[in-house]
Parts: sequence; C-alpha cells; structure tokens
Amino acid sequence: MNATQPSDDAARDRGVLRQLAELAESQHWVHHVADLDTGEVSTTPLDRPVVPLSRAERLALSGRWHDLPVIWTTSHRLSPRSPYQTSPLGWMSLYDVGINMPDGEDLAWWSVREDLQPTDDLPGLRAVFEGLPQQRTVVTIRLSGTSWGSQPGQVKVQAFTGGGPESPTVRAPIPATFDDHMIDVTFTPGPAMHVEVFVSLEPGIHLAAFRSITVAAQPILAPPVFAQG
Repeated sequence: MNATQPSDDAARDRGVLRQLAELAESQHWVHHVADLDTGEVSTTPLDRPVVPLSRAERLALSGRWHDLPVIWTTSHRLSPRSPYQTSPLGWMSLYDVGINMPDGEDLAWWSVREDLQPTDDLPGLRAVFEGLPQQRTVVTIRLSGTSWGSQPGQVKVQAFTGGGPESPTVRAPIPATFDDHMIDVTFTPGPAMHVEVFVSLEPGIHLAAFRSITVAAQPILAPPVFAQG
C-alpha cells in the first residue's frame, strides 16, 4: 500500500516549516509596484518589512496613488485557509500546490522543478473578485520565494476585468536569495466591477510560500472646503 500515512504528512509538514524558518533567518524583503494599465513594474529591495508610509510613496511614484494605505478600504482577503468569502463575493483556486497549510499554518507551499518549461501548465493560483468599486484598485499578493540560480525566476500576474479589455501581463522578479515579497498590482476595474486574477510561477522559481491575496480601493477624497470670510 503506497498511501501516505498521517504521520508521514505531519513529518513532511514539519520539514517544510523548519525549512521556511531556516530560510527566514537570512531573508530580506522586496516591494514590487506594478501598473496593469501600462505594464510598468518597479522593484525595491529592502532590509526590513514593507511599512505604510514608504509603501504609499512607492505607489505614488507610479502616478496612480495619492493617499496613505492606512485608510485604504480592503474589500477582499483570500488565503489558503480562507479561499472564499461571501460578501463581497471572492474565491480562489490553487494549482499544483506541493503542500497546503502545513501543520495548521495559513500558507501554500510550492517546490517547483528545475526543468519546468514555459509551455507546461504553470503552478500558481486563480482568484475572482466581484463587487469592486469604480475607482483605482490595488491587488496585493504576499509570498516568499527563491529561484534556482543566479537568473531570477518570475511571478507572472494577469488580470481580466469584466467588460474591459485584456490587461497587460506584469512580472515580478524572484532572485536566488529567499525574500519576503509584497506585490502591489494597480488597475482600474471595468464597468462590470469584476476582476479575475491569475498568478503563475514561471520557470526559474524554486520555492514559493504563498500567504494571501487582497483587494483594496483608493478612497475618493473630497476637495478641501475653504471657509468664507
């Protein structure tokens, strides 16, 4: 009988968590800002986690954002442990995951083979979000990862908005060092207030640990009112 036993699963999960902990000992952080309307991507390596003010500044450099993220309204949050929400509707499917939620952790783990080809079915995820507001939106992908060699692998992100044209494809580089990546992807939803997001791990990526994908809307700010006098 070749079925994997529960004890084997637990040992495998502990091994993954130990590997993640060891990699995290020397990890850095990377913030990617991608504009799906133009296809432009900027990548900023960091020696500390992404924080709100500098995150907002990097988003502002794209010319698309102008307010602090602490007052952004997050409408959707999906993760391996919570891949579905009812209101507003959102759901997610993961493809070719090596391990899903090891030992109760809210993460999905991929170990991508070195000979993966661009023509193969790529591992990753598909997420669908309904009820988006008609204003500038950011989809944020949180994952950690490393590539096989000196040439970075890439995470490919595509988004299809209901009623709108197909968006450009954007790619975030994943180097050989193990880093924590925040990928902020901005776009304007189509008239159907719907978006379908595909995140694919392209050839070159070795390990990836996915934690969440969220959607937030840019607040609409009223113009200042000056007192008469």
